[in-house]
Amino acid sequence: MSYQLKFAPSVTPLLREKVKSEDEKFLNAYLRKDKFTYPFREEDYVYCDFEKIPSNLGNQLTETFVDNLSSEKKNDYRTADFECAKLLYENLNLTPRQAADKDFWNYLHHHDMYQYLHSRWNEIENPSKGSQETYIFRHWIMSLSSQKHLINYPLTTLWWSIHLTIDNERQERYELSRIYFNNNRYRTVTFGGSSYVRHKEAILGILEFYQENNIPETKELGDKISKFINLLGGTKPLAFFTRDWFKFKLEERFPKLVNKEKIGKRTKIDNFSKKPTFIAKPNEKTNIGRTDLVYFSVFKEGKYFLRSSPMKDAAFNITIPTSYQNGYLLLCYENGRVNKIPLSQLLNKTIDQSIPYWGGLNKEANLIDIKCIDIECLLLITVDEPSQGKLGKIFRTSWLPEMEFLNSRGIKISLHTNKLNYSILPETLDKRLSRLISPGTSGFCPKNNTFYSREWTIIQNHFREQINRPNSTKQPEITFSSEFPIEKENTHIYFNIYETGLFFYSDQKPTEKLAFSLQLPQNRENKYLYLCYDNGQIAKLSLKNLPDLSIDVRSRNGKYPRAGLINLGVGEFDANILICRQMRSRGRCFKIHSGEWIPESKNLADRGTEVVNSYNRLSYAILPSVIDDKLVRLKERHTGKGILLDHPANHVQKTLLYKQIPDFFNN
Repeated sequence: MSYQLKFAPSVTPLLREKVKSEDEKFLNAYLRKDKFTYPFREEDYVYCDFEKIPSNLGNQLTETFVDNLSSEKKNDYRTADFECAKLLYENLNLTPRQAADKDFWNYLHHHDMYQYLHSRWNEIENPSKGSQETYIFRHWIMSLSSQKHLINYPLTTLWWSIHLTIDNERQERYELSRIYFNNNRYRTVTFGGSSYVRHKEAILGILEFYQENNIPETKELGDKISKFINLLGGTKPLAFFTRDWFKFKLEERFPKLVNKEKIGKRTKIDNFSKKPTFIAKPNEKTNIGRTDLVYFSVFKEGKYFLRSSPMKDAAFNITIPTSYQNGYLLLCYENGRVNKIPLSQLLNKTIDQSIPYWGGLNKEANLIDIKCIDIECLLLITVDEPSQGKLGKIFRTSWLPEMEFLNSRGIKISLHTNKLNYSILPETLDKRLSRLISPGTSGFCPKNNTFYSREWTIIQNHFREQINRPNSTKQPEITFSSEFPIEKENTHIYFNIYETGLFFYSDQKPTEKLAFSLQLPQNRENKYLYLCYDNGQIAKLSLKNLPDLSIDVRSRNGKYPRAGLINLGVGEFDANILICRQMRSRGRCFKIHSGEWIPESKNLADRGTEVVNSYNRLSYAILPSVIDDKLVRLKERHTGKGILLDHPANHVQKTLLYKQIPDFFNN
């Protein structure tokens, strides 16, 4: 299979730097409409993890845009954008993770889709808003992959708008997508810019509300609807609800917009109540009430009810969202057995009936917990053994076979039976917790064993985050998967370190006196921490390998103990480190040492690599991995003193550095 190419991680920063430097020759390359002529190198490309896209897709996209634009009014691109979006989505078989890769999209911007971008966004020579540089940044060079960026860049807005609105249950699956494309502001700001759009059922419910009531797509009405859905999100976990629930809430809030014939017809036929329904599968009979939550109430003697409200005397009252049609109920017993039941068996039963169902428990052991999950996940089992202390292991729920009856014995997954406790963890933690994952009944790991301290810290941090989430008591333990694979925005973590080497993390910049307080980037992929010491040594540690500590928990060994830490910074694997050495006789000498020459450290307290053989008033600055060609002559791998920038022959280099890091020279 032939794999798709994309830009290497270092290319996008390089393109941004060249645009910022106002390189006229480089900027003129974007004015050429047939081909982007910048001479990329072979090492500027890497392979994606999916098959190569059709070679003529870019030409098809341009032709589709031109053909559908001819019949439209000036500057009215709605039909053309919709047709191009369909073509793009059908030809790019991507997962949400793959569709959030900015390096892949930037590759298309400068290669396969370059002509299409010039056809669709043709104001680069004389932008109506902003400068030419800003226009290039907004249409050709995507620097982040947050929801705001994915829904606004030329190609990603097409793919994601279809992905969020396509409905395969409809005869015309693009029917709601067409409505979504009728108003560009709705796609990129009103709805597309709101967090609830990550839950597909929410946007589908809004679009069906528009369609069924023939509502005009005006800015004012869109803003009101979006504001209302956001207010609902402040009081309810929206990820629980289906499109019918959203439609009902909109009809209730905006009754003047509702088609009166529809209401009369609906009242006569299905006696619509104030409890919306989940979506039944096609040709599947169900008599469950129109409700979004069902309570599974089970009693010790084995009888159970399915109700719209909990029962006071029940041994367990478990909330089951009706959207969990493909989920499971895990009945966990004190003898180490777990019974896994498909939720579809329960959700198709009648609720609120007066006669109970029987056979809800296996009577060979005591039921100690019930878990409700919508997807396969990790099951954490912990025990308290008097001789060994607290032990734990992780069992994948996918290893549990599906049982037909609630009173089945289940599968034994724990040989320990003393004070068992079951907890749910998301499957996204499987790689970080791999040493705790074990099939069978054994494989338990001590919590007080320092060898597993990293894993237990990750688990502790996960549950702490769950507890601190809004409405956490009303939601299942498992984390909802998001349509948009984006990072949490506006969440800042600071790495703080004292002179003694004691360090900790905080979510706000500390006010106390510290040696350094560094804000870590949200995206830690291919990012490294550089620790620069007064003895001429530099250590490089991947941000992924930073110790896992809870917020504000202090820990030792945050730096090499035999030298003074004088600079702390974050850069790429091959970032350039500017080193200044103050000499009594000659003044300040400068050199640049590449990060790729520094081997990666295993922990914060590692000694590092000697880059300069001096103790004379050193100072450091972290530069990007790509620097101006004129600065390359400052690169020096051995431990020499460097060159004098104050010498007239080095005036150009000094000017470039002063322009880039003026504070370094002012200190």
